[in-house]
Amino acid sequence: MKLAMAAVVPYAIDQLRVVKQIGVDHLVYYDMATMPVEYDDLRRVVRELANLGLSISVVECGPPIDRIILGKDGREEQIKQFEAAIANMGRLGIGVLCYTFMPPRSRRQRNAWLGSSASSVGRILDHSSLSGT
Repeated sequence: MKLAMAAVVPYAIDQLRVVKQIGVDHLVYYDMATMPVEYDDLRRVVRELANLGLSISVVECGPPIDRIILGKDGREEQIKQFEAAIANMGRLGIGVLCYTFMPPRSRRQRNAWLGSSASSVGRILDHSSLSGT
């Protein structure tokens, strides 16, 4: 078993030193918007963390994929960035990418969660929020 901790970017070096002191060797790199895609940029982050005795074992979310999910203009560029990120992660020994292809939520969505019992949850979606009205 490997003990890991999520490092929400931007992370504080002092906090990462404490994380290492309590026995954590692996990080989950969590950054939905600004994950380095280019090899040299990602390598710089990997080396910075290696200097602290930490390794990135998992990337959570990765580079932006909102245009891919929604089929909008610019999706081809995001696909290329996503492919480059995966290739560069592999080159740097980062073996796990957690991603989600759920559509991003907008401010217009008004959702509510209802529980009718401890074991069941129902979701109500205001469909007018999806029609652009």
